[in-house]
Amino acid sequence: MLLGTATFRLHLQVELLTVAHQGVGAALLGVLAAFTVLAWRDRLAAA
Repeated sequence: MLLGTATFRLHLQVELLTVAHQGVGAALLGVLAAFTVLAWRDRLAAA
């Protein structure tokens, strides 16, 4: 949350901050996709 706020307030002028913000977003998306796949597999295995 802090990283996103700092990126917004600095208007994407700090390159390292922008790259870190994109990296965190990509990592969160990857975790969401992994949990979705695992939940889907568990649901199919239980059926």
